[in-house]
Amino acid sequence: MAVYPADMEIYKNRFSTEEMRAIWDEANLLQKRLDVEAAVAKAELELGIIPEWAAKEIIEKANINYITPQLASEFKHGSDIVAMIKACEKVMGEAAEYLHFGLTSQDVLETSLALVLRETWKVIFRDLRVLEEILLDFAQKYKLSVMPGRPHGQYGTVTTFGFKAAIWATEVRRNIERLKELKKRLLVGNLTGAHGSLAPLVQKAGPGMGLKVQQRALELLGLVPADICTHQSRDRLTEFVSVLAMIGISLERICKTIFELHRPEIFELEGPFVEGEQVDSSTMPHRRGPSGVDWVMGFVRILRGNALVGMEVVVEDERDAARLPFEHASLPESCLITAAILQFMIKYLRGLKVHTENMEKDVTEYMIGRGQGGPFIQGECMLYTVAEKTGKKQSAHKMVYRVAQKAFHDKMTFREALLNDKEIMSYLTVEEIDAALDPHNYLGEIPIVVDSVVAKVNEMRRAEEELLN
Repeated sequence: MAVYPADMEIYKNRFSTEEMRAIWDEANLLQKRLDVEAAVAKAELELGIIPEWAAKEIIEKANINYITPQLASEFKHGSDIVAMIKACEKVMGEAAEYLHFGLTSQDVLETSLALVLRETWKVIFRDLRVLEEILLDFAQKYKLSVMPGRPHGQYGTVTTFGFKAAIWATEVRRNIERLKELKKRLLVGNLTGAHGSLAPLVQKAGPGMGLKVQQRALELLGLVPADICTHQSRDRLTEFVSVLAMIGISLERICKTIFELHRPEIFELEGPFVEGEQVDSSTMPHRRGPSGVDWVMGFVRILRGNALVGMEVVVEDERDAARLPFEHASLPESCLITAAILQFMIKYLRGLKVHTENMEKDVTEYMIGRGQGGPFIQGECMLYTVAEKTGKKQSAHKMVYRVAQKAFHDKMTFREALLNDKEIMSYLTVEEIDAALDPHNYLGEIPIVVDSVVAKVNEMRRAEEELLN
């Protein structure tokens, strides 16, 4: 029975990826919990706390080939860790008397979760870098491809698609940096017993032995110990889902732009379309995309919601179970969705067509009002061209404003209105007006800024390659 969409054949690859499902699969979750128990047993064996025969049995049988999810589910207890221990008792026999020695359920839950999150982190980090690389390529390839800038949904001044892509790339880079920075806080282990004192191990083996067991067991698991007991503090997980939400918001911004520029009356961007196989409507056979980008925008709402749920998790006293629905539902959902939308965006952007000819046309033939055309988008350039002649910026603004409004009401092109204005013509020649109306002459420092961004980000990428291992 499949209830959640990530488990349904028809939806699973929209809500998740096969790779991330394997990470959050119950078999992997259970194995990670057993790995924690085995690491503790090995550490306690090395430190002379439990006998060798028991440790060997625990280490051998702490495997889902022996302790299956089905076996663990047979034991109906309030705690799923207690159920796992009962299953271990059934399989390990007398050796299970030494299992879970000095631990509490929360130790196993938190440390095994860190192992799962480590696998999750690597996938998201890797895919963000792939996405970043695609955007950097766009930035370089299209750094001189002019297009309209659209502040407040209206034409503003000229920009380039490469500049827009460079902005996206830097936003993705900041999310990568956030992910790298939180890693040291997120991927920690905690094996400190009921309330963090490690008292059972101290009582059994003497002062300092509790910390030694924790240090060695976590070393075996490839984790570092938290500075102090983590049972009460959920800020690490809240930070992680918040960063996942921020990653989603960055993807949403890209998708919103694609969605807008894919409109047939604009058609500056065109998403991949498999003709003959892809059908975007059951009743409108002419429709072509932009398929999937609106799904991403919808998924990001879930990511934002889960981040809010994480912020609502406040533990009572030493701990309570109110945190668990978030950790068992919202947290994995955010990981599954983030992986899915990253994979979608990588595939979609690799197939994205950039119609530079339409971008150019939208700049040079920009229409304002009812049918009259011309490069009104060069209004700012014209303002500063006039100001350079007059030495008065505000006065120049009033002049160009007056001309633009006249063109609007009289259905004239911007060029016609400028050439027919005596005041403007008293300062500028026809050649100067035409030069100011050419958007290619008004790119400012865009090429230099794009090159600088690409170089800086590539340097950061080279420095972090070891994190991919």
